[in-house]
Amino acid sequence: MKRLLYLIIILILLSPGIIFAVDQKDIQVALTISGEAIGEGRLGMYLVACVIQNRAKISHLSPSEVVKHGFYGLHNKVARKGYIAERDWLLSLVSQLNKLELQDYTNGALFFESIHYPKNIAKFDKKYERCYQYKHHIFYKERSGK
Repeated sequence: MKRLLYLIIILILLSPGIIFAVDQKDIQVALTISGEAIGEGRLGMYLVACVIQNRAKISHLSPSEVVKHGFYGLHNKVARKGYIAERDWLLSLVSQLNKLELQDYTNGALFFESIHYPKNIAKFDKKYERCYQYKHHIFYKERSGK
């Protein structure tokens, strides 16, 4: 409960409505976050951003390089709809993500999968360790000891 409260406070602090950057790379990161977290609201988007940050830190890449091979672009209707609805908030989130300043609430997750894909969940469960779950997404990290 305490973690949820902290997360809510962070989400409120990330809601100034100020656009910090409108770089094409930032838009791509925002579209990826929006598309991956569809239906999960701001908290779901924040958690996806945490995974991108964790990957960026481990691989020594920028967030835009981490999502470079993603499939969410300007022409993806699902990602675009979420992006348009939350544009200012998402760009504010991406601004913090670019500085690698997000508080990670996923417990170090590097991957996530939707519960709507049980075959994928079974594969992830064999290979990785579950570290967080929010609504329809299960978050995973490398197994301890690897």
